[in-house]
Order: sequence, then C-alpha cells, then structure tokens
Amino acid sequence: MNSKKSFQDLINPIAENEFFNNYYDKKFLHIKSENPDKFKELFTWDSFSKMLNMTSIWSSSSLQLVLDKNKVPPEDYCYPDVDREKNEIFQPQPNKIIEYLNKGATLIANEVDTLDQNISLISSILEEKFSSKTQCNIYFSKQGRQGFDVHFDVHEVFAINIIGEKVWNIYEGRLDNPINSEAYISLDKDYAKNNSGKIIEEVLMRPGDILYIPRGQFHEALASSDRSMHLSFSVTHLIGHDILSLLFNKAMEDSFFRSNFPMSFQGNSEIQKWLTSFDENLSSIINSSRFVDLVKNQLKNYKLTRGNYNFPNDITLDIKQKFSFIDNVEIKNVEGQSVLVLNKKAIKIPSNFINIVSKLISIKTFTIEEAYQQSSGLDQNSLIKLVEDLSNMNLIIKK
Repeated sequence: MNSKKSFQDLINPIAENEFFNNYYDKKFLHIKSENPDKFKELFTWDSFSKMLNMTSIWSSSSLQLVLDKNKVPPEDYCYPDVDREKNEIFQPQPNKIIEYLNKGATLIANEVDTLDQNISLISSILEEKFSSKTQCNIYFSKQGRQGFDVHFDVHEVFAINIIGEKVWNIYEGRLDNPINSEAYISLDKDYAKNNSGKIIEEVLMRPGDILYIPRGQFHEALASSDRSMHLSFSVTHLIGHDILSLLFNKAMEDSFFRSNFPMSFQGNSEIQKWLTSFDENLSSIINSSRFVDLVKNQLKNYKLTRGNYNFPNDITLDIKQKFSFIDNVEIKNVEGQSVLVLNKKAIKIPSNFINIVSKLISIKTFTIEEAYQQSSGLDQNSLIKLVEDLSNMNLIIKK
C-alpha cells in the first residue's frame, strides 16, 4: 500500500517552499532518493502484470510501442476487434507486445491513473496541490534502445523512477507556455533538433528518484539498465484560454455582447464609442463577485473524475443518516398480530422489532444510532437490517 499522503512526502528531502520558490515553472529538478525503496510499494512487477492482463481495456491508442524513436504501427502488434461498447478497434496482442519488448521496444501504457489505487492516490495528491488535471503514463524500456527522440511536453512532468536506471538528457531550449493545440503538436522532430539547444544536464535516474520537468523544456530519456520503468505524471493547469471561455459564455448572457457592431458609414466615432462600451461591460463582468466565484469553482473542480469505491462500506447505511416514516404509517393489532398499516395494506412485524418500530414512529425522525439507543436487546446490525427493510418497502425515507 502506498504510504505517500502529501506532496511533501513525494518530494522529500526537498521542502515545498524551496520547490515552489526555486523550481516550479522555472527549471528542472532531480530529487535523488537516499532510499532506493522509497517507491517500492507504489508500483511493482505484479502491479504491472495485473494491469496489462486487463486486456479488454486496452487499444492501440492506450497501449503503444516505440522502437528506435519510431512508433510501431498498430497493425504490427494488434488485431482488429471490438471493444466493450462494440466499437471497432485495434486490440494489442500480448504475444506481439512481448515480442517487441524483447527487441528493445518501449511500452507506453497511457492514462493508467484510474487503474491502480496507488497511482490514483499520487495523481490526486498532485491535483490537490497544483489545482490541476493530472494523468499518469507508464514507460517500460530495455537497455540501449531509445524510445522517444528529443521533445517537449505541453504539461509539467513528474517522473518517478520505479525499476532500473534511466538517463535523461535535459536541453537548454524551452518553449514559452506551449499548449495542446495544433500549433504545437504539429511541430516535428526537425523543429525539436533545431531548437532544443545544448544538453545542460545528464540526469541518471535510479529507483526512488523523481525528476520534475517544466512544460516546454526539451528532453529525452534512454534506459541504461537491462529493464527500466518509470511513472510519468502530467500536470495540466487551468490557463488564460480556459478563463476566456468562461468569460465568453458569461458575456453571452449580457444583451450588449449580442448587439450589432457599428456599420462603416456611421464613422470612427461610433466604432470607438462601441469599443469603449465593450471594454466597460467586459470589465464589469470580470470584476463582479459572480464571475470571481465562477472562476474559483472552475479551479476547485479542475480535476479528473476518479472512482472512490469502497465496498462493502459504500453500501452499508450510515448510522448518522436521518430517516423518517412517511405519513399515515401506524401500528395496529390485527387478529392478535402487530402489523404496520399503510393505505389499508398490512405488513407483519417480527415480535422483537415491535417496540422499537413503535418508538421510531412516535419520534418521527431518527438515525440508526438513535434507534440503537432507544432499543433494548437488539444489536446495531439487526437495526441496520430493519432500516434497510423499511426503506425497501418505501415506509421510510431519507431526510
């Protein structure tokens, strides 16, 4: 089980204030671990095998191979198939995957942060600290064969080295705030080679190490041990473009922004007058408390949806949940038998529950905890079962 519960736990021995003052969005940081087992429990060979064995979830886009800096075509390691939604896909074949790995290919398992509890926890820690969307990819490489050529990312990267060793070359070149748009993702290998500059550091990553790379920084990685695996967490922030989208939608509620722009014959003075009004109305929206609250809410919820199931606890009633009997439910004696009566329908009550049901009807609203305090000779599990039965029969409702 992963023992890392905070961002500080992840980056030890670097202090948080040192990271944000000296490295965040400024320059790369290699955090050497004094303990090679620092992330031993985070992700293991067994974790990796279990994940890959969920074969029905993988496709050629989520499970990729790269050999000598070139992507392996899907048809070379996948067969045509249909997914769980009956969509046609290329589904990776384990025997082909293993064949390419033994040739020295790099395996990339994309967006695995919902597939493993420990990885999901690390992703959530980063999302909470950076108010960001965070995803995780797994990279597995063989010695001496390079997967990706020199490149930059449109997000920040936290690479956690899990198994083996890997050399990362960090280049001096860095693009100014690149984003996931055609203007940046269309840049080819030649652009990277011509703009990456010189290597400023050769970083040897060992198990337990973390490498932080700000977005836009050119880099490349090469496995230097027989087998190497790292987890790459991408941190994507809310940016100005996102705020503009919010502002656009908000502005469309204002009649002015749906009004016509002046026509040419009306002259420059009318155009300038309209633009002045445009500025005033836009400023009014931006400075309003409602828009500020909208932005804050967007920031608060700028994260990916991850499951947080915890069975069987999730399907066990909360003992502090309030319930109330619906109107007109009462206890009557029918032929010597106590029954619950509603709309002339009678429901028998086991004798050991008669007293507590009578009390709960009289107090109107109750919790399981309160019912336990009112009862005698009944354990809490019996009362939970009673409340479940009453709820299933639509005799009580949650408040």
